[in-house]
Amino acid sequence: GFLGFIIEIWGIENNYWIYNNLPNKRMLPYWVPLVWSGTFVYFYKLKKVVFSYFKLRSLKDKLLVSTLIYAIYPTLLLFITLNMGVWTYNFDIQPFGIPLLLVVTITVMHSIIFMVFASILKRLKIRNPVFSYKK
Repeated sequence: GFLGFIIEIWGIENNYWIYNNLPNKRMLPYWVPLVWSGTFVYFYKLKKVVFSYFKLRSLKDKLLVSTLIYAIYPTLLLFITLNMGVWTYNFDIQPFGIPLLLVVTITVMHSIIFMVFASILKRLKIRNPVFSYKK
């Protein structure tokens, strides 16, 4: 959640995106930190269900499915909120109005976070239905 909040501030200050219709000349909505914090919890619960359903055990399989989730789900949400007028992007390549660079960045960053958690839990020998794996 904290990393997402920092990225939001960076993006706004560099004029990569702008939140529309904010009162009192604010640049960031109050709900942004809550969304980023909730994102981790939501992705965790979603992956737990998906991994269990498909009986995924290997790190390779979990990372592949996680990467697909990270690429597809946020892109759909970005598409919806963009068309609702929540914000405007200032990037060059924007298929369907969504910056390609943003989709790639979100996918890569979440995948790195997944690998960091998997590594930490493996090192600490903590079993977890999402981040633990069998070779």
